[in-house]
Amino acid sequence: MERASKDGKTNPAATASLLSKIFFWWLNPLFKIGYKRRLEEDDMYEVLTEDRSDRLGQDLQRYWDLEVQRATKDMRTPRLTKVIIRCYWKSYAVLGFFTLVEEVIKVVQPVILGMMIQYFEKYDPNDKKALYETLGYAAALSICTIGLALLHHLYFYHVQRAGMKIRVAMCHMIYKKALCLSSSAMGKTTTGQIVNLLSNDVNKFDDVTIFLHFLWVGPLQAAVVVGLLWLEIGPSCLAGMVVLMFLMPVQTLFGRLFSKFRSKTAVLTDSRIRTMNEVVSGIRIIKMYAWEKPFAALVSEVRRKEISKIMSSSYLRGLNMASFFCASKIIVFITFTLYVLLGNTISASRVFVTVSLYTAVRLTVTLFFPSAIEKLFESRVSIRRIQEFLMLDEITKGSTALPQEEKKDASVEIQDLFCYWDKSLDAPSLQNVSLTLNSNQLLAVIGPVGAGKSSLLSSILGELPTEKGVLKVKGQLTYAAQQPWVFPGTIRSNILFGKELNPQKYEKVIRACALKRDLELLPDGDLTLIGDRGATLSGGQKARVNLARAVYQEADIYLLDDPLSAVDAEVGRHLFEQCICGLLKNKPRILVTHQLQYLKAADQILVLKEVFLQILVAVSASVIPGSSSQFCPSSSSSSTSGVIFLQTPETSASRRSHGEFPLGLLGRSEPSERGEVQKAFDAHRDLPQMTSVERVVEYTELENETPWETKRPPLIVVKGLVTSTTSTSLQQQWTLVLQDLAMFRPKEGWYCRRTGAGKAPGLSLFRLAEPRERSTPMVF
Repeated sequence: MERASKDGKTNPAATASLLSKIFFWWLNPLFKIGYKRRLEEDDMYEVLTEDRSDRLGQDLQRYWDLEVQRATKDMRTPRLTKVIIRCYWKSYAVLGFFTLVEEVIKVVQPVILGMMIQYFEKYDPNDKKALYETLGYAAALSICTIGLALLHHLYFYHVQRAGMKIRVAMCHMIYKKALCLSSSAMGKTTTGQIVNLLSNDVNKFDDVTIFLHFLWVGPLQAAVVVGLLWLEIGPSCLAGMVVLMFLMPVQTLFGRLFSKFRSKTAVLTDSRIRTMNEVVSGIRIIKMYAWEKPFAALVSEVRRKEISKIMSSSYLRGLNMASFFCASKIIVFITFTLYVLLGNTISASRVFVTVSLYTAVRLTVTLFFPSAIEKLFESRVSIRRIQEFLMLDEITKGSTALPQEEKKDASVEIQDLFCYWDKSLDAPSLQNVSLTLNSNQLLAVIGPVGAGKSSLLSSILGELPTEKGVLKVKGQLTYAAQQPWVFPGTIRSNILFGKELNPQKYEKVIRACALKRDLELLPDGDLTLIGDRGATLSGGQKARVNLARAVYQEADIYLLDDPLSAVDAEVGRHLFEQCICGLLKNKPRILVTHQLQYLKAADQILVLKEVFLQILVAVSASVIPGSSSQFCPSSSSSSTSGVIFLQTPETSASRRSHGEFPLGLLGRSEPSERGEVQKAFDAHRDLPQMTSVERVVEYTELENETPWETKRPPLIVVKGLVTSTTSTSLQQQWTLVLQDLAMFRPKEGWYCRRTGAGKAPGLSLFRLAEPRERSTPMVF
């Protein structure tokens, strides 16, 4: 993991004036750069303090912790919905006021327009009073139009920021929870579910915040419009409102169906992501056994079920939108048909006012209101899923680092420890274990497979719950896991793991962990990209990178889970002498090992058998606790730029003007024309979303693997032994990792070189990496 990138330029929004914020002038410098050239990451402004992920996450986490405490006291289930409301209701209520003002303006505009048209219907050139009143109406209509444009863009900018804040805070909480899950909790969730929560469920908060206020504004606006229409055209208005009222329960039903489909889709998406994760994790075995087609069929079937639910939801969404577009024509037709049948005469003012009022309420009642219901039900499903995840068990809080003057007092004390991975099982994972480890001591833990050696380290880390006994840890822990863990990136970033680079210390760690020679052989040294799951490293190299990461962290206590098993005897001796008993000699160390030749150097030997402590003899890091906070600030930078650029085309659209046009049509068409122009800019704004399609296309154009079957070269039969030479590199531009490899003997073969010598690339024989050169096989 590379350190978070340096902060961008100071955000001008922090010091912008009121006018600059209203008209978005603070974005003009960015527009100028974008006009001259393509925007780069360094051109972006730094995130505002109030929008940073660490601050947002901590605020929401504090409310969640209070809710958990209250729920525990009241013996009920904590409710995440209450937490969100308590944390954000004040700022969101202010946005509700602006929503109300905007909808009031939309209702007032048709009324003013009708008064202006009445003046021209009853035109009297000598009536100066009516002229001045009409000019006042025109000024009021202009003010309403300008105010509506400003309010609309400000509202959507801030309401999208509100959704972004909730989303980022939720991601922060989910991420922290994922790092703290206990082993029992890991059995109740999957990687696919966590990925789905972070990629899909949290996005519902961006949508629901936009439309939520229309749940109360919509009915209120409809009631006001009914009153105005009654004054304008009498009982005929009820015909159109009946159509609107009929659509509301239908769309509520659609919202419930959306919720149902969302629940089913989320479960299927979890399953699909989990399946894909398992396939990718085991892709080497799948390729070796030529199981691609069966597993491709398995993934396709899971995806087919997911797509079927998504399509059903899309059909409903299409019906929902169709009702919006059809409603306006049907409403106007029914209303004026009934109006004429009742013996009334149609006038221009009544038509324009009525149609404009219907347009205003139609947008709210048949689009925003049902969208609010749809997004509300979908967000309820997401909240329930996130809440269930946040309620999973956590490991106990890790110990903190000791001050420099207390480093020599680091220790581990265990007395009569009993631990269970699963309490439903009768057999404990550890039983009657006692030990004391002080500073400068090395404790070697040995025992057969399944004796509880890794469980002992897990209990010290706090991942294995303590059922009975005493466990005291004084000092910060670092853990090197039995299964090496690396992430896609450079070797250096895997070792530093977010720490500052200290060249002298880094060089000592590299030499102590026997990585110096390996780095010299790699094309880019420690800046070599190791690929997903360390695909370009051997098992021994990954184990040493894993150990180097733990050593570089400079912790107080080191827990080493069999780091010598993946390396050869020579490298293992180097690691033990130069690293475990050399660089770490002044630290408390617990070493799990099967290498009995190193026991003579241990201060204590702990023998475990069937989870019992057999004997304690005194002789003469994948996840580092506390490091999760390093990730929090880095998730802020990508959260606000989208909100800014969602608004910039709308700001441009609000500056458009119209030429001369007949008054009635001008007043009636101005909102719709503005809306159409807005839609055009929105479409241009959404064009960057095609980046997803571009990435998919780019992925399909990657170099394909060789054909499913290859033609075997002709054999040259001599005696009976098969021989062939091959040369292979992991990437085309890299140097050869296998050169002139010769295979012979008919039934058996072996590799016995040192770690990192090229044994793993021998899998090129399984065509996981196509050989560059291959000679003609010969049978002797």
